[in-house]
Amino acid sequence: MRSIVQTLATRLALVMGLIPSAVSIASEGSWVVWSQPQNTNWAIVPSYVSTDPSTNLEIADDFELTGTVRRIVVTGYDCFNCQAPDVEGVYVRFYQWTPSGPGALDAEYFLPDSDPGLIYSASGPATLDIELPSAFIAEGKHFVSVQLALNGAGSWYWWITNHNNPNGSPALTRDRSAGRNAPWEGLKDGIGSLVSDVSLLLWGDDGNPPAPGTDPCGPWTVTPTPDPAGTDHAILRDVFAIAPDDVWAVGEYTTVVQGSIQTYSLAEHWDGVQWAIVPSPNPAPCAVCAHVTFDAVAASGPNDIWAAGGKVAQGPDGFVGTHIYVARYDGTSWTVMNTPLTTGSSGSHVQDIEIIAPDDIWFFGDYINGSSWGSLAMHWNGSSFTVHTTPYPAGGTPGWGLEGGSALASDDIWAVGGGSDGDYTNKGYILHWDGNSWTRVLGPTPGTYQRLYAVKAIATDDVWAVGDYFVAGSGYFPLFLHWDGSSWTQVSSPGGGSGLVAFGSDNVYSSGGGIVHWDGTSWETVESFSTSLGASVASISASSLCDMWAVGREIVAGDLLTFSAHLHPVEVGAFTALGDLSGDQSVNSVDLAILLGAWGACPSRATCAADLDQSGTVDAADLAILLAAWTG
Repeated sequence: MRSIVQTLATRLALVMGLIPSAVSIASEGSWVVWSQPQNTNWAIVPSYVSTDPSTNLEIADDFELTGTVRRIVVTGYDCFNCQAPDVEGVYVRFYQWTPSGPGALDAEYFLPDSDPGLIYSASGPATLDIELPSAFIAEGKHFVSVQLALNGAGSWYWWITNHNNPNGSPALTRDRSAGRNAPWEGLKDGIGSLVSDVSLLLWGDDGNPPAPGTDPCGPWTVTPTPDPAGTDHAILRDVFAIAPDDVWAVGEYTTVVQGSIQTYSLAEHWDGVQWAIVPSPNPAPCAVCAHVTFDAVAASGPNDIWAAGGKVAQGPDGFVGTHIYVARYDGTSWTVMNTPLTTGSSGSHVQDIEIIAPDDIWFFGDYINGSSWGSLAMHWNGSSFTVHTTPYPAGGTPGWGLEGGSALASDDIWAVGGGSDGDYTNKGYILHWDGNSWTRVLGPTPGTYQRLYAVKAIATDDVWAVGDYFVAGSGYFPLFLHWDGSSWTQVSSPGGGSGLVAFGSDNVYSSGGGIVHWDGTSWETVESFSTSLGASVASISASSLCDMWAVGREIVAGDLLTFSAHLHPVEVGAFTALGDLSGDQSVNSVDLAILLGAWGACPSRATCAADLDQSGTVDAADLAILLAAWTG
């Protein structure tokens, strides 16, 4: 299993049953070829195998595609704030299509939990992202099922979509404990029958790749964000997506109080429909000396949100300056955390938060204490904060600071940055934590000076760090570095360099002036937000594959205001009307002639579209289906 923050180094695969025309997917591109995104919270339906109690429920839904399926993403639900079940793996099955439901089994795959092709949140298997070990060759209409296998107790429920208006056939269920040939029946919940689809996203190749410079998931949509009343300067610095209807973004805004410009923290929440400002605390030593910012946000669950940045406060020696600011939201209210205060200095703040577990959280930034301008690597153990010593090499400007961190495990964490207080350096600043201490790792230092803003660890031999560098007389350029397990190498990119999201070694996103995407071979711009004036994207986050948020700022009527954009899959793919053999969106005499001309045994499914019931023969049963769908 690999999660958004953790990926195993080696891909394993176990394939069960017959896989028709299996082909390698390692070097072939893919994009969204079928999409039924979740559009309702009406109901969830079970599709899992467990041993305590013994359960074997399977759900299947249909799709239509001529091409290949390489990846499947399904949106489900296990539980909130409960113990995650012990996942054994996941079954994916493809069936022949018949008017009454799934027919003969075309292919069956099983991916064990150890397979890096199986992705789900470490807190529990809700959304499942499944990369098939080999591509399934689709030849028109099929049914597909996804069934999570659990050891012991547990459950997995699939979200329905298109309630009372399914695409093609509605999703169907069966109890496999009654045998492999158990009958299929309609979905039900506690109220009654559910005539619905289930949330489903298929990646593959349908022969119609997206145009160059567009996102393989679909279009990004600029989404309005509220700005506090009276402000002409508001910025979102970071975003963290927990679920499609649970996203947090933070930053700051300025306003005039008693003739003086004050800066306040800003927190906003997306509920699946719109953004709303969530009031946040703004501690200040006086009414007209507020300077409070949120620069980072992360969550261990829907009721455990952490936001951090800096605040002007009075230190233990009476010195008033900028200090570390951390707040925690429990779903109802914020609590300002008791963080270390420095003496005789100003400038300490948090730039990023990396949550490994609720009692294993790292905060990265600057820690300026007296004459020491060091980087901040502060750890939360569930009850208190500890500031750890970080490398302080010569060549800082004047010291060092960290901008971002990413963990593969508690003893395998990367952090990157540059000079102190946001400054650039010509020495590079990349750190690694081995469970005991932070050490510096040297990397490329192009140009006159550089700074790294984000890092994402996919595997022990697959880590990206991004930022920018300056060349005297030429300007600034994106800086993209890749770690292969032994050294860092610079990789060319047309943009990005601010935030990072990784779904695997061949599917990485970075934000900046726009959005760039890595497909395993090269970085390419997929969104520039050309309709927004001065849009700059500071951060990017994903709740699942193809459901991402980007936040930052844009210029509106001369004011610098908050900005957000959403990548959310729209419905992709459509069913050919049953009986419409000519593809003219009508069932008429033309289709009747095609059917009669194909009468008799079919040489193959791919060349026998008139076999409407998939029986292998074009006969009276198919004629009856066509006549029942007649539109004239």
